[in-house]
Parts: sequence; structure tokens; C-alpha cells
Amino acid sequence: MRFIKKIAVILLLAVLTVTSIELPVLAASHQEITKPSKPQGTSGELNTNPPAVNQPLPVVDNGGNANDPTLKNIAGTNPFISILDGFDQVWSMNQPDWRDGSALTVPGANGKAAKYGDGPTVYFDGYKNDPTKVVADKKTYANEEIRNPETWKANIKYVEDVTNNRTDEEVLAAYYDDQRDKIYSVMDAYGPLANTYADIVNPTTSVVRSKADMNVVLEEETVEDQSQGMGQWEGTKLTDAMDLVHLIRFRNPSSSSPSKYFFSSPRPYRMNSNGEVKEVVDEYGLPKWTTIGSGEAAEEELPSGGKKATGERHYQQYETNVKVIPALEYVKRKAEDGRGKDGAFPSGHTSAAYLSSFGFAYATPERYAEFLTRAAQMGENRIVTGMHSPLDVIGGRIQSTAMTAYAFNLKENEAVLDKAYQNAGEVFGEAADAKGMSLYEYAHTVTEDYTFESAYDEQKWEDHDANKAFYREKLTYGLPQNGVKGLDPVVPKGAEALLETRQPYLTDKQRREVLYTTEIESGYPVLDESNGWGRLDLVTASDGYGAFLSDVTVNMDASKGRFNAHDWWRNDITGSGMLTKQGTGTLTLTGNNSYAGGTLLQGGTLEAASATAFGEGDLYVEDGTVLVTGEEPLNVKGNFTMEAGSLDIAMDNGDTQLQVDGQLYLDGGDLDLDLSTYEIDKAADITLMTADKVNGKFDTVTADGYDVTVTYNENNAVAHIEAIGTSDPGTPDSEDPETPGNEENPKDPEDTDEPESPQKQTSVTLTPDVIDGEATIETDALYQLADQGELTIDLQDQNDSVNLALTSEQIKWLKEHHITINIELKNVSLRLASSNFIHESEAAAIQFNRLADIDQAVSAVYDFTITQGGKELKTFEEKVTLTFSVDSDKVNNQDKVQIFYQNPESKEWEAIGGEWQDGSVTAQTDHFSTYTAFEDGETLLQPVTEDGETQQQPEAEDGETQQQSEIEDGQKLPETATNTYQYLLAGLILLVSGTIFFFIRRRKASLFK
Repeated sequence: MRFIKKIAVILLLAVLTVTSIELPVLAASHQEITKPSKPQGTSGELNTNPPAVNQPLPVVDNGGNANDPTLKNIAGTNPFISILDGFDQVWSMNQPDWRDGSALTVPGANGKAAKYGDGPTVYFDGYKNDPTKVVADKKTYANEEIRNPETWKANIKYVEDVTNNRTDEEVLAAYYDDQRDKIYSVMDAYGPLANTYADIVNPTTSVVRSKADMNVVLEEETVEDQSQGMGQWEGTKLTDAMDLVHLIRFRNPSSSSPSKYFFSSPRPYRMNSNGEVKEVVDEYGLPKWTTIGSGEAAEEELPSGGKKATGERHYQQYETNVKVIPALEYVKRKAEDGRGKDGAFPSGHTSAAYLSSFGFAYATPERYAEFLTRAAQMGENRIVTGMHSPLDVIGGRIQSTAMTAYAFNLKENEAVLDKAYQNAGEVFGEAADAKGMSLYEYAHTVTEDYTFESAYDEQKWEDHDANKAFYREKLTYGLPQNGVKGLDPVVPKGAEALLETRQPYLTDKQRREVLYTTEIESGYPVLDESNGWGRLDLVTASDGYGAFLSDVTVNMDASKGRFNAHDWWRNDITGSGMLTKQGTGTLTLTGNNSYAGGTLLQGGTLEAASATAFGEGDLYVEDGTVLVTGEEPLNVKGNFTMEAGSLDIAMDNGDTQLQVDGQLYLDGGDLDLDLSTYEIDKAADITLMTADKVNGKFDTVTADGYDVTVTYNENNAVAHIEAIGTSDPGTPDSEDPETPGNEENPKDPEDTDEPESPQKQTSVTLTPDVIDGEATIETDALYQLADQGELTIDLQDQNDSVNLALTSEQIKWLKEHHITINIELKNVSLRLASSNFIHESEAAAIQFNRLADIDQAVSAVYDFTITQGGKELKTFEEKVTLTFSVDSDKVNNQDKVQIFYQNPESKEWEAIGGEWQDGSVTAQTDHFSTYTAFEDGETLLQPVTEDGETQQQPEAEDGETQQQSEIEDGQKLPETATNTYQYLLAGLILLVSGTIFFFIRRRKASLFK
């Protein structure tokens, strides 16, 4: 019993003394920080193998059948027909004997077997102005069937809209693409390289017209599809490159005729708005026709090659709203040919355009997207002429893409392909070297030397985003998506060869992944039945992955040049996978990326040209260079860890350049600032990086032409930048302040003493008058400032409270021109970005309220306030820099001097950090309060009263206040947490004491019973 009483007494004494005991609290700067691990990516694998099907036959294995006189005419044996068979689900001639090829061997109703090119029945041999001549078999196409009316009507409506709303410029360009050699037309896509190409091969054309000619019914047809665009290529410096174009265009299976005759679909100028073919007949029910030309049919050779045809021709009339270009009326299928010769689907001109473009693009991939976009434009121009419909053009693209892949995969063509790529690189590379450019840069820089004449402006193909959007639109033409949606992408066997030189640093498997992740959706007519060829978006694929559905490792060898040395991935990359960059080349990411697996840099350069270049995961640098060049700050959603290598930031403004949502862990590496486009003529403090936590520092920090020091705070890294060989102009001599701008009202612009357009200044200093504690500036004085310039308000004569008033007009101008404002008083200065003003059209006031001095402070005490529109701005999106002049006589250790603010709730002083320089201390804050400077370890930190007196706190045994003994550099005082632990301990002790007394009383009670 006595023992229990003794224990109770001890516990009571503990309760009485617990308020003077503090539990140990580990300062944040002493907490163990764990180095982030490398990104883990995903364990998923992407299978891009095409599904096994009996039909269509794989193109790369069976494309040779297109050269066989019998096999080429049957869908079951010619894969270039079977991949187009989705057209039969939209419109069909509905004659099985023609589809299976028996019409070519078994006599039809007229007693004759069809001939190759006849179409489904024997064609009519002509009216020849003889109204008594009757069609031998008027039931031609009697079985035709519109199987998908919605798509078929949309298809013809597109032609009606285009042909009824085309411009004169569009008409002339479409006429040229119709009558000129297709290779000649494709030359436009060479862009800045066209001059070099034309000088070497000397391409020619005999087709030269004017816009006025287009409104005339010309009585001639020019046929110039005989490689005039290749000129005299053999034996020239571009022989090997042109040999590939010749191979793809003429020696490889390239004819669209078997498909045209197989499907035998009508031309749009024969169809009404429902897609029906309705002949115009006279009162006797006989067909009406139009006659163009005169005399017997004749042909003559053109100077450039090809031929010109003239003579009388007859054209049957149909119910239609489609308008053929008048200059091309003579080129339509004549009545003597009948519909059997129509062959609208697929478009042969479109196919020839793509075949030519693929050859050029393989040899010169620096213009890959431009060549394919030019081919797409040539397809569109087939519609502008009134000769073809969207489905015809889509069919031509699908077929030529597959034909090209077949040629690229043939082993016997490997040497031709390699020579073409090397040849173009050497010839155009030499021209680029002469200009001091890389081949890619030269291929996309239109200079004054560009004199190549075409139907288009030289800048036509230079807008990459516009090219990309145009090409994707023409993959479907916006036709109804009434098929099955949501089908997985299908990458045809051998399709990866189409990207071989465009992405030479990727493996075949990776190029298939690129095609897979950039394909268009399913459900569009003709595309889903093409075994994947129709859904390939090669222009988007040329911009890299669309998603990381598995982990991607890129190893680039810059010594191989061209895209091995530098490539751009411009797509918005999604997915759960990670990116690992290896090798020596540069990979630039420009998209709005959201891939989640993280980014690992092990070699070379990885350039972030957008704010979200690295997706939503971690960024981990083992070696190599991270280059930041985006217009917006780079946002790393996870952790950013550097072990080695370098972080290079191209700066053109003083904004934060890097925002890390997680931890910024610097275990080595260098920081290099490129200020070549950001002229700094006075010292500047810029918050380069922000993070949830900053740990470590860079090994070296450099900036050509500038001295740079970096201060690493808990949540940011601040760079102090000063031009080499200059003193810090941030605190100019008050006897001779620098005033590059006119402080008074500028002279009247009409004054001849002033230049009409004075040079804009990157910085302007104004010294306003102060009346009754309020300072104002003249609005006109601001106009001397250049965009992103610095405005300094010199109030160094002011040692007390002052209020700077800015009008709504001034606020609007400062925000629009992204001006940084420096306000300098005698003992304190403030630097803030104009973007911190919330409203563009409301006046604002910046108030400096000097309070009574504190004995322990080493600087003046100021309360700062910004009001706008009658409301106080409590926090700032971009941090404000404060600089206090320090009384050096009060300072024992400069490294311990920090700026503190008074917490308005706890009334305690909390440190925000500080960097000592030339008798001043500087730090940043995102809110305003009361601020002053203390020397850490020496100052008694008590709340300040209105009269400047401090509330004393009990001292610890070593003479320091209990709060001061716990302060760590840059950390908030841990009072709140300590008191919490005290209360918890006290409660525990009271609980135990009460329990003991309860049992004592019970024991006593039991003894007296």
C-alpha cells in the first residue's frame, strides 16, 4: 500500500512539471531524406502481330500476283484488290461471275466472254450522232446495288459541295494535278530542297495554263504521266535516289487498273444526289449526249514526253449536281467507252501520287510528312476536278500504301533502298552544309534562294500541324462512322518498312508499335476490311509514339546523322509505360504528354519542348542532358532525380522554369543556363525551380556571360544572375541613380528632337514624388519599356511608411507586357511580377508600413500589403523577393541572418530563409505579413506588439528561449507540435493516476467493511 502511494505521488509531481518539459522534435533539415528510386514503368507487353486471316492475303507475301495476267484480276489472288473489298459493302455491281473471275472465261448473255478491262458487260461502241443506233445491251449494270445508302449519299454530297464552291486558284491547281506528270506535281513537297532537285534532274512540263483557261471547254487532252518530273535523272548526282522513285512508280506492281475493272464503279459526274446513275433521255427515250471537238481522233507527241489527243468526242448526259472543271470536260469518259471504262474506284491519279511520294520520302525522310501531305492534296484535287469521290481517293491511298510496303520488303530491292537514302543524304546534306545548317533545318528553312515555281506558295507545306490535321482528315473524309467502333488497331505485316528511314533508330518491332499507337479508329467505310492498311496514319506516325503501352527504350547514335542525331516526337503520348533514352542523339518531346511510367535518361539529350513533355511520372537522370526549351515552365509530375549529366535551361524570361510536384533530388550533375535570348542588364533573382522538397545541389552552375549563384531553399532554388564585370545595380548609388528612361513626361512625339520610334529599354527607373506618404508614377513613362522588361521605382529617400498607387491603366499595361516591378526604399526593397495582380482593369496599391524597431532584429520592421479593387491580395502565384538592409554591427555570423515573418495566428516569428550579400539579406515569399531580419541563434523570437515591444518568454537553462533553442535554418518553430505532445503526455499521466487512486479507494473501502 505504501508503495502504491509513493507511485501516485511521483505521477502527480510529473503532471505538475510536464508543462516545462518538451519532447524532442527533429528539424526538417535534419530528417533523413530517401533518394527516389528509378521509374518502374509497366510490365505489360504490346503485341502488334496482325490477326491470322484467310483473306485478304498478306500483301508482302502475295503482292507478286499483281504481275500475273490471270491472278491480277481476281480478288482471291490479288491482295491489292482484296484489301479494298470493303467498298463492295457500300456499293456493288452485284455480279458474282465477275468477282470470281469466271466472266473472263465463260461467255455471257451476249455470247462473248468478257475481256480484261471490259467491266461487268460489253461496253457500248458509241452513238456517233446517230439517234437510230440502239444500245446492244441496255441492261448494263442492271444488278448494281447501293448497300450503304448513308455512306454513299455522304460520299457524293462531298463532291457536290467541293465542285460547287471551289476557287479559281483551287481549280488551276487541280487541273495541273490532273494533266501533269504526278512525279512533277509531287516535287512541290521538296520545299526548300526543290531548287537543288530541279537543278540536278531538270524536270520539265508542257502543261502551262492560266486561271482564265479553266472556264473554257478545251478541245484537247494531255497525257503527261510519263515521269517528266524525274527529268534526265540517269547519270546525275541523284541517280540512286531517283532510281528508287522509278522502282516504286513503274517497276513495282503499281497499276490500279485491275482494281478499277474489278469494282467498275461510276464516276461522280454520272450520279445524282442519292448516288444513283440516271441517264438524261429525249422524248423517244433515247440517251442525250454532248459533242466536244471536231474531226477525226488524232494524237501528237508533247515536247516533254507524253501526248496530246484531239478530235470529236461524245459524252452521255446524266442527272447530276457535280460540276466538272470546264477545261477537263474533254477528259471525261466518252460515250463510246460507256461506264465499263469508268473505273472510279480506286483513283489511279491518287495511287500514282502516293507511290511517287513514298519513293521521295524514303530517300529524303526530312520531308516525310510533307511528301505524304502533298499526295493527300493531289487526292483531294481529284475531287475538286469532279472526276472522283472521297471513297475513290481513299481506295487509291490504301492500295498504293500496300504496294509500296510490298516493294520495300523485297530482298532484291534492299540495295536500291539503301543507295537512295545515302545518295539523297549526301547531295542535300552538302547543300545544307554550305548554309551552315543540319539537313533537317535546311529542308525546313525557306530562304531568299528559293525560286522553284509551282502551283502553290512556297510556304504551303511548311505548317506541320496543319499538314498533320489535313492528312488525318483525308483518311476518312468525315464519312459516317457506321461500322464497328472500338476494334483493336491492326498493323499489316511489313508495314513497319514504311517508317524505316523516318525512324532509323527504332527496331522493326518498335516501328510497329508506333503504327499501332497512331492508327485511326475503326468503323469507317472501306478501312476496316483493308487488313490494317486503311487505318495507318503515317503522318502522325512520323511524329513518334502515340502511347507507351509497354516500356520503350530508344538508343540513338548521333554519328549516323540525320534522324539518328536528332528527332522530334510531336504526338500527345499516353499510356502506362516508361521512356528510357540511351545513346548519343537528341530526342525532343513536344506533346501534351500524360504517360505514367516515368522517364529515365541514360545518355544523349532529352529535350522538353512542352510543359508536360515528361508525362505524369518521375524523371530520373543517370547521365546525359535534359534540355528545357518550352515556352511554359516544365512540370515534372513526380520526382526529379539527378545523379550525373546536366540540366540545360534555355531562358527568355524571369519566370520559374521548372516545377516539380514531388522531390527535387540533386545527387550530382550540372546546371547550365542559356540566356542568349534573355538579356539581363542588371542583377536579377529568379526562382528557377520549385518542388515539394529540394535536397542536394548541382555540382556546377554556369551561364555564358553571367555570374550565377544558386540558393537552395526547402521548396525552391533561386538563381542570382549578374552580368560578368558589372556591379549589382539592384541597389544603385542614391547620389547618382541610373535612369535609362526619361523620368518626366516624354516629349511630344511631334517634337523633332525626339526620334519617332525610340529604342525600347529592357529596364527603366522612375523616381516619383511622394506627397503625404503616397507615391504615383506617370503612365507615359512606362511606354519606354520593352516586353518582359523591369520597372524600378526609386524611393530610396523614403525611410518610413509609403504607399505606391498604380492606376487601372498602368496595371493593364504592366500585365499585358509582362513587366517585373522593383520598388526600392532606403532600408528595404521589393520585387514582384505584374502577373500577381489578379485583375487587369482595376487600380492597385502597394503599401510599405514601417513598424517600431525590435531590439533583437538586425533590420527595420515592415508590414507589406497589396490591395486591388478594394480587396487585399493575400497570396501570390509568383513569389515576391524581399531584400532588407542589415545593420552589420548587430551581426556576428552573416550565414545565420534570415528574414522572418510574424504568423498572424500564432503571433510567432517564422523563418523564410535568406541569402546574405553586400550587407543585405534576400528571400522569397508567396504572401505578405510583417517582416524583419534576425540573426538565427542570437535573437529572442517573441511576438511583436503594436509599439514594437516584444513579449518576453521564459528562458531555458542555457539562457535561450525555449523556442529559439529548437529553431533550425529556414524552418518554422515547432511550438505547436511540442505543445500537442505535452498535452498527450499529461493526459496519459492523469489517466494512470486516476486509475491508481481508484484502486486505493476500493481497497480502503474493502478493509473497513
